[in-house]
Amino acid sequence: MIKKNKHFLLLILSGIFFLLSYYSFKYFSGESQYKIDTKIIENRISKLDDDLDLMLETYKSQLQNKIDTVKHGKKVNLFEMLNVSKRKNFTLLIYQNDTLKFWTDNSFPAHYTFENLKNHKLIHAQNGWYRIKKIKTGSYKILGLYRIKNNFFYENNYLKSNFTIGLNIPSSVVVSTSPISIGKNINDSEGKYLFSLIPSNNITDKKSNHEIPFLFFILALIIFTVFSDTLIKRTNSHKHSYLISVVIWLIVLILFTEIEKIKLPNWISESSFFSKEIYEGTFPFSNIGTIFISSIFIFFTAKNVFNIFPIEDFYERLSGRNKRYEFLIIAICLFIFAVLFKEISNLFKDLILNSSLTFNFQKAINPDVNGILFFLSITVMYLSLIFVSDSFIRLLARITIFKISGLSLFISFISIFLYVLIFSDITGFLSIATYYFLIFLILIIRYFKETYSFFSLLGLIFIFTIFITIYTDTYKLKKQEQTEKGLIKLLANDTDPIAERFLREINQRLDNDTVLLNKITNVSENQDLDIYDYLRRKYFYGFWEKYDLEISMCGNTEFYRDENQAENCEGYYNLEIKNFGDEIENTKFWLMHYNTGKITYFGIVDVPLKSDKREMSLYITLSEKLTAKVLGYPALLIDKSTKTKTEFKNYSYAKYSNGILAVKFGKYAYELTDREFLNRDKPEYYIFSNNYSHLIYTGSKGKRIVLSKEKPTFFNTVISFTYLFMFFNILILTFVLFYDYHYILKRFNFDFKNKIRFSMIFILLTSFVLFGIGSVYFTIKQNKETNTREMKEKVQSVLTELKHKLLYEKELTPDWHTEQYDHLDELLNKFSQVFFADINLYDLNGILLASSRSEIFNRGLIGKEMHPKAYFELISEGKTEYIQTESIGNLEYSAVYIPLRNENNKIIAFINLPYFSDTNKVKKNISDVLMTILNLYLVLFLLTALLSVLISEQITKPLTLLQNKFKSVQLGKKHKQIIYNKQDEIGALVKEYNLMVAKLEESAKKLAESERESAWREMAKQIAHEIKNPLTPMKLSIQLLQKTWYDKAMTDEEFEKRLNNVAQTLIEQINTLSSIASEFSAFAKMPKARKEEVEIVKKLKNIRALFENENNIDVSLNLNGIEEMYIIADKEQVSRVFINLVKNAIQAIPDNRKGEILIQLEKHKNKAIIIIEDNGEGISEKQKEKLFEPSFTTKTTGMGIGLAIVKNIITSAGGNIRFESSKNKGTKFFVEFITV
Repeated sequence: MIKKNKHFLLLILSGIFFLLSYYSFKYFSGESQYKIDTKIIENRISKLDDDLDLMLETYKSQLQNKIDTVKHGKKVNLFEMLNVSKRKNFTLLIYQNDTLKFWTDNSFPAHYTFENLKNHKLIHAQNGWYRIKKIKTGSYKILGLYRIKNNFFYENNYLKSNFTIGLNIPSSVVVSTSPISIGKNINDSEGKYLFSLIPSNNITDKKSNHEIPFLFFILALIIFTVFSDTLIKRTNSHKHSYLISVVIWLIVLILFTEIEKIKLPNWISESSFFSKEIYEGTFPFSNIGTIFISSIFIFFTAKNVFNIFPIEDFYERLSGRNKRYEFLIIAICLFIFAVLFKEISNLFKDLILNSSLTFNFQKAINPDVNGILFFLSITVMYLSLIFVSDSFIRLLARITIFKISGLSLFISFISIFLYVLIFSDITGFLSIATYYFLIFLILIIRYFKETYSFFSLLGLIFIFTIFITIYTDTYKLKKQEQTEKGLIKLLANDTDPIAERFLREINQRLDNDTVLLNKITNVSENQDLDIYDYLRRKYFYGFWEKYDLEISMCGNTEFYRDENQAENCEGYYNLEIKNFGDEIENTKFWLMHYNTGKITYFGIVDVPLKSDKREMSLYITLSEKLTAKVLGYPALLIDKSTKTKTEFKNYSYAKYSNGILAVKFGKYAYELTDREFLNRDKPEYYIFSNNYSHLIYTGSKGKRIVLSKEKPTFFNTVISFTYLFMFFNILILTFVLFYDYHYILKRFNFDFKNKIRFSMIFILLTSFVLFGIGSVYFTIKQNKETNTREMKEKVQSVLTELKHKLLYEKELTPDWHTEQYDHLDELLNKFSQVFFADINLYDLNGILLASSRSEIFNRGLIGKEMHPKAYFELISEGKTEYIQTESIGNLEYSAVYIPLRNENNKIIAFINLPYFSDTNKVKKNISDVLMTILNLYLVLFLLTALLSVLISEQITKPLTLLQNKFKSVQLGKKHKQIIYNKQDEIGALVKEYNLMVAKLEESAKKLAESERESAWREMAKQIAHEIKNPLTPMKLSIQLLQKTWYDKAMTDEEFEKRLNNVAQTLIEQINTLSSIASEFSAFAKMPKARKEEVEIVKKLKNIRALFENENNIDVSLNLNGIEEMYIIADKEQVSRVFINLVKNAIQAIPDNRKGEILIQLEKHKNKAIIIIEDNGEGISEKQKEKLFEPSFTTKTTGMGIGLAIVKNIITSAGGNIRFESSKNKGTKFFVEFITV
């Protein structure tokens, strides 16, 4: 019962996955508005408060115990007394006289004094909301904090403005320290108000993972398709099988059509696979998701095409009426298949050119899931068409002849070739040529082999992979050209989105900067330098290092030259803005199109007339430097709303103005002039040099832009081919296992040959895993050692330079300056540019003195305190160098600390070099190493797989030879000895075989002689017995005649009558003897059978006609609608088979019974089955065992050699004979012949 209804379990399983799809969507993308549960949040806050109280009491106790042991008047260093180990989520600050003396974490921007914080329970710092608790002991005040929510100035992959107390509170919930009616008030454990949480409109707790619901939905769809497939299989034996199959197919078609017409369940359509940003096409290939769904339906249709549409019957009937139709039908079908193959290729091309997929096969570590799904869809479509073509070819191999098929294939190819020349391009011809070549190979395989061997299947996949690789690379190159033309136009626009975002922010601050306005109005001799320095320090640092800053002061004052007077400046700059400027929205900055190749921004700061009547103004110009690379600028300082030029990360580019290099970016070494790129007159053209492809764009007024990219190597193509080849093999193996795993189990034999193959592959895979792990380990170790060494060398270099500048300083303060440098930041900026590293300088109390990357501290991303662990190691432990891993948000980086000493060897500051890019560099190196290993081992894997086949064949060749020799060993036959000259284990085995064969031949001779004698004795007994039977009546008849002659008792008439009777008896017995001799002669001298085509329907009709006049016997013939069928047999001998079987059937029917003999013809696959059934006495169980033995008969006359001859004829033709019999009911003989 379970076996009968197991296919309905598929329908149930499909429904289960559909429900899983729906409920997983509900889980991952909660559709209801987030509800703030104040009780749960208050319990969490209460637990954190208790932990913080415990921490405060612990440090208070430690502080009291340590302070009591310190002698009066001795300076106390809390870092030497207290544990600096940080507890996760908690920060502890200790103040003395409102001065920070100790801290366990520098993530809190602790520029607040204790007095500022003593009345607060919650504070909104620069980087988040903090819960605060306080405690006092003696002159010390201890402040404990834990962060409730991050709130960074920037938000990106590293900096997230999320809640840090758990509970999955959406980041869009707003924190407020004032009770609000629309919010939820949160109280502490004593019931006192702490803060409020205000939900934004339509807040949903979304985890935004729609891929898992999509996966469940696809599984439900695939299982439903398999269920439909099993239903169609079950209807094959039904008389209305085609009609039922069509109904099932239409149901599936309607289902898939409804899904694809954007009537998808909303939880599925929200998946990235259905995103129009990735690909947007036309129905039914609107996006990647619908393409994959369509491919499932196409494969389902292809697999059942002969069940849905009566192609086989139609073809047989049409070609049976007129053989000329065969050629036409084959040619038309192959033409249609080729056009469909080309249309799939067109879809493939469209996806490559018009989608955002990268098709980078080398990135196996971080693959593009959409790209994999796309390739899976296209491959399924191609395989579906090849599957249908293969089914059609199997039909050809059964019905028509190879020459007609080949000729039709050739004519179809010529037709489609002309079609492609007229309507398509060369790649269209490539797809058509590939299809016909595959079909030609399939035709040969099916004609000669009937089934696919391992190597034939591998060969077809190999050819198909070559086609896909060439096709992909061709259109990837075209897509790259399209992309590069878009990028070069983007470069021609001379814009910088990041700079413009910063300018909007700077513009707001400039208008409210009273210090700057005072500097503008206070005219002095060094006013330009003072303002320049101020702007560099406060506004144009860090990111702006890639720009040259120029300023110009204008106003109505006698200290300025004529050109700097307000009226002249205003007129000049207004004209510049009018001719070249584009205003940056909501700012007083403009993008200037000077056509110099450099990005240039211009800004104005005006002093209000009410503050100064002299119309004082500051004009700012920012021009892109020659080298556009920014000093170690970390990704955490770029907000996610800012669109960066990530599309240029794999490119180099240069901008030339009037032949002179203005800006360059990337690895390519551009020349200072553009002479290298002056080979064309076109506005856009490609040239190739130094293993790079260069796209050159020539603009107006001497502007030239060069976009360069490294050309892919042949090894890249090999890697792409290897990945695709493995992908197609795995995909086909998956299909075979899914639909017919018995096929694999039957063909797979874990023999010695396969053991060798799998051992080699296992060794390779094991070495890959071990080598990969080792390589990753040593890469990480080497990177750490390299970074550590570089950091140590760099920090020593920085130390040397700073000593040179600060050697004679007794102490360092934030007010430090010299004639050359106005402040420490300027000094550090200079060295930062020289050593290409960020530099921080801390005082002896661990507080920041200066930084070359001051925006990190100014934006509150991190506190201005030195990392407590580093401070402890340098102050308390006295280390001369300390390296550790630190973090800002989710970004981890390495940091090195070293003390700076003066000429008296006294420490005056601590130098810190943070490496923000180290982590990314290590990850990239690891990724590159793994990819190199993976790509190399993938190629080696394929080579090993092929070599393992060849080597295993070579190693097992002698064993296979021995196996075949053992199989062929038969008694009485002459066997050649194996010649094997190698002295190894196989040689010893061969030697034993040769000895065994020699002994066996000797034994066989003796046995043959013995058997021959025994056989002749037995034959003599049988012949004597058979001859003795007719001789006895002959002897009696002669004796009777002799006695009558001597007695003379009869008259002449009576004697004549007696003589005639005796003569008649003698003649009958002599005929019997003659029949016995003939039967033995026929059995011993059967002529060799000739294999030829025999039309069996005609033969059976002749047999029936031969016996239709038998007395009391009714012989009938049932052909089951078969009008013509050819079998492989000997034309003469096959008649003898059926005559003998019908005669036996007649003789097996008793005289008192009306005889009924039925001859039936059936067809099963490639076999013709003839059934001869009688209603005779049947055959007993004892008789069944000896029925086909030469000497056995159930008849009263003859020797019973007929059935032995029948069996000999049938087996010689490659057929088979068997029988079924019931006592007193009759017997059925089943004769099988191979059909043409």
